Amino acid sequence: MRNLKIKTNKTDLKQIFRVKDKIIACDGGEDYGHPLIYLNLTKGVKQVCPYCSKIFILKK
Repeated sequence: MRNLKIKTNKTDLKQIFRVKDKIIACDGGEDYGHPLIYLNLTKGVKQVCPYCSKIFILKK
């Protein structure tokens, strides 16, 4: 049995964005690139993009 090393890079890290707007658009950016979607944010609830897993939190 071999020991497998797991490499991590910046795309493996979760990206968290604190935003002011209640509705945001996510297209994945240059790293992920996916169809443009809109997410509705509410206070105290984090919203995760279903395509790229970026996390959006509404600023207080």
